[in-house]
Amino acid sequence: MAGVSDMADGVLFLIPARGGSQRIIGKNLRSVAGIPLVGRAARTSRLVAGLVPGGPHRVVCSTDDPAIAAVARAWGAETPFERPAALATAGATSVDVALHALGSMATLGSRFRALVLVQPTSPLTEPADVAAALERFDAAGGAGVVSVTGTHPAGWHHALGSDDALEPVEAVDADTILTGAFYVVDPARLERFKITLREVF
Repeated sequence: MAGVSDMADGVLFLIPARGGSQRIIGKNLRSVAGIPLVGRAARTSRLVAGLVPGGPHRVVCSTDDPAIAAVARAWGAETPFERPAALATAGATSVDVALHALGSMATLGSRFRALVLVQPTSPLTEPADVAAALERFDAAGGAGVVSVTGTHPAGWHHALGSDDALEPVEAVDADTILTGAFYVVDPARLERFKITLREVF
């Protein structure tokens, strides 16, 4: 049986933006240089969609919040389904959200060769970098691609953990860390593993 990637040539640009942010209330609607974060993610995704071959591509926002949905639509994203409350909690994973989106789009008749998860909380993401990641994804036969950055030694970098304690940032190698800005993955591979985003690369 053909996999999802064999049945379509389009890319799903998925913007996960729940309404229940706890540390920064309403963060996905906060503005950077006058543009809401979810709007920036939608704009970036639309620009990339115009750069990559194949199609049709779709830019979709997964949210449980009507205000976020309205802003996403104003900046060119679609909101063809509502995210369930169970996937709008702090404990919901990006993979759960992505699988729900892929399933919802499949129900609506749309399947994709690639899924690009575009995080609203990385407003400085360059469209050219996402397009290059998709090009690498295609050249590698659907191998996952993540955004990384060169940095000081990874041991210097820490982030707040779930209990607000400082925890080391996981390194890709001695001089590179994941940024989390975007992920490119084969939908069929994501559905097959269903663990974490790191497991599919």
